[in-house]
Amino acid sequence: MQHDQLTVTQPFEKRLLIIVVSGLLFFSVIIGLLIFNSIYQEKITEAKMRESELVNTSSLEAAVGVFANNEVIIRDVANGLLKSSLVTGVRISSAEKVLATHKEETGDFVSAATYPLYSPTDPNIVIGKIEIERNQKQLKTQSKNDALRYAFIAVFQTLFVAFLLILFFKIKLLQPISSLARQISQIKPGSNQRLANRKETGTEIDVLTRGSNMLLQSVEDAVTQVQKANEAKSAFLANMSHELRTPMHSITSFTALALKKVQDEKTAHFLENIQVSSQRLTGLLNALLDLSKLESGTVDMHYAPASLTDIVRQSISQVHSLLQDKQLTLQFDDSTNMEGIFDSGQITQVVINLLSNAIKFSPAGGTIQIIINDIETTNEKGFKGVLEFIIIDQGTGIPADELKAVFDKYVQSSKIKSEHGGTGLGLPICREIINRHDGLIWAESPLTNQDRGTAFHFIIPKTQEITKN
Repeated sequence: MQHDQLTVTQPFEKRLLIIVVSGLLFFSVIIGLLIFNSIYQEKITEAKMRESELVNTSSLEAAVGVFANNEVIIRDVANGLLKSSLVTGVRISSAEKVLATHKEETGDFVSAATYPLYSPTDPNIVIGKIEIERNQKQLKTQSKNDALRYAFIAVFQTLFVAFLLILFFKIKLLQPISSLARQISQIKPGSNQRLANRKETGTEIDVLTRGSNMLLQSVEDAVTQVQKANEAKSAFLANMSHELRTPMHSITSFTALALKKVQDEKTAHFLENIQVSSQRLTGLLNALLDLSKLESGTVDMHYAPASLTDIVRQSISQVHSLLQDKQLTLQFDDSTNMEGIFDSGQITQVVINLLSNAIKFSPAGGTIQIIINDIETTNEKGFKGVLEFIIIDQGTGIPADELKAVFDKYVQSSKIKSEHGGTGLGLPICREIINRHDGLIWAESPLTNQDRGTAFHFIIPKTQEITKN
């Protein structure tokens, strides 16, 4: 039996790390943007509050200057306000006119904020105003730089903490899972290997490891029991088949002898039934014995040069009477002699089994087609290609989900077992023989563009090591 190699083609650790890192990066970017926007708005508000405090501090002095119409006081107030890096222009006005305008640069005065001036003698009377022209570009740049600095620090801290969490997560969870998967993938069937126990006990990974070891032990014990039971069964079948063949041969021989001498028609009919049943039982015993020997490897293979064309021709001759009974037409082109090195006796058994099945399951008056090919498959040194055998019938076909199962012991297609009977041993014997030749055998059904019919294929290498007597 072939076992699929367990290989980690999509590492869980890498995929999970990619997902987690991508998520953290996205999360960090979102946090950075939120912090940047919050700090930026906060810095703008702080700048405006500082400006308001500065103006409020100078407003009393400016009100006195406006009330007294004193240009010196008004100029001093304006120059004091211009010392702020965020203020580029100041305009002080009375209720009637502009008293002073001071700007760092030439150009039109653009008022960004207005603050009222109240009379020194009556706080309820507005006598003028102070207008401020802000350095908007510097305000935004400074606020943006402060916001970027805080956002960068926040993102760095977030990523650092996330890195520590990922490292802890990787060491405590991902690495143990990867190690466990790697150990499981390296376990070979029948190797009696175990998973290494971890130092940390009581964790989920430790429980999983110990549970896997217990499961492996249980499976190996079960496999050992099944192998012993199968060996015992094969030995029993081989012994029983061998022991039963001798009396069956006697029954068949004596029945044939009695048929030659009996005169009574009714007795002859009974004897004929006995002969048919004994022959069928002998065939079953032979099949059981052949399969047991093939499975146990006790059949000696005799590889020698032989012609597949001749084998097919001889097999057709052996079943000629069965073809005539069902009025079947058999198509086979034997004009090309296809030779190789194989066990001619075993391959003959395969061809006869497949041909007998095709006859059994074909409708009366149908057609059976046999095709053999000599295929040059590769230029590899020492390999000269394969011989291919194909037999096609017009039977009811085999369901697609049973095409592999029909080569198992005692298994028959659900479409034909109730109608045709049989033991389900012919195809398993064919598979064992082809396997001994390092070949392949398979079935296709239904035939292309049809809803019925089956094609059986087998291929064997053209060369084998010749058996020396």
